Amino acid sequence: MQSFATLGHAGQVRRLKRLAGVALAQYPPAFGHLAPLTHEENTTFRAEDATGARYVLRISRPGKHTLEEVRSEVAWLAALRRDTGLGVPEPVPTRDGDLAILVAGEGVPEARICALFRWVEGRFVNAGLTPQHSAQVGAFAARMHEHVAGFVPPAGFTRGRLAAVDPAWEADTLGRVAAVRSPADVATLQAVIAHIRAALAPLGQEPDTHGLIHGDLHQWNYLFHRGAMRAIDFDDCGFGPFLYDLSVPLYELEDHPRFPAMRAALLAGYRRVRPLPAAHEAILPALLLRRRIDILMWNLDSREHPAFRDRWAAHVTYDLGRLRELLPA
Repeated sequence: MQSFATLGHAGQVRRLKRLAGVALAQYPPAFGHLAPLTHEENTTFRAEDATGARYVLRISRPGKHTLEEVRSEVAWLAALRRDTGLGVPEPVPTRDGDLAILVAGEGVPEARICALFRWVEGRFVNAGLTPQHSAQVGAFAARMHEHVAGFVPPAGFTRGRLAAVDPAWEADTLGRVAAVRSPADVATLQAVIAHIRAALAPLGQEPDTHGLIHGDLHQWNYLFHRGAMRAIDFDDCGFGPFLYDLSVPLYELEDHPRFPAMRAALLAGYRRVRPLPAAHEAILPALLLRRRIDILMWNLDSREHPAFRDRWAAHVTYDLGRLRELLPA
């Protein structure tokens, strides 16, 4: 049986577009237009109904999440919209009231998990990102984390752990890297993990430091509309240290010419909503290393995907080199 990775790139998009049509038939609107958006970690399509209203249909990559995990993600999104008014995607239920469904399609080896969201208006900002934007990101993250303190997950709610540094994760990470890299690279990674574990120890596992987090809050997952920030793509959300939602945007901005100002604004925006003790702020560099390991493993796991198979090795080499440079003496 062919896997997600080995199917032809363009051919697979065509097959998934047909599957998307099958999925959309289960929703109340009558859709008249369907166009591909992305085909990387997941596959997304833009759909329009008869009134011109836009939606995003997300087809999950096989094996990434269970149906229960995706239903839990969209349950949290629905609660965020209901309780906070934060700009996050609005899940759309099927005619039967389901917020995530399993759909089979002709030519697709296995059924896929699909979820439909209303379109989030706004624009992405990259080169033009300013400290003011970063302050909004910090405040947004803090409001999410404040909501988590009072959020009562529904029965069956299940999401994975993020930014964990436990023996099982360490053994899995080192083993997968050892399969494709040198013993010296594995030793570097082992030393970095030991440093992260020691740095995170004072954080503990208390409710004021850990809970549900977005997990992937970089500048292609937040956008701005009429002066307000909105966040999309909660596909990686899970339970982890709240600080990780600050480490992700900081990691993406490390090479920004105004990084000190961006960092200061991000943390100031967070502190306007929620406390951030200086001792916790001091842990952020270790979480930036943890984020770099996550990106390294993502590149490693993407090596057979048609969009990345020519690039993954160079990215892994770069990530390991940066980990070596950044490891404190």
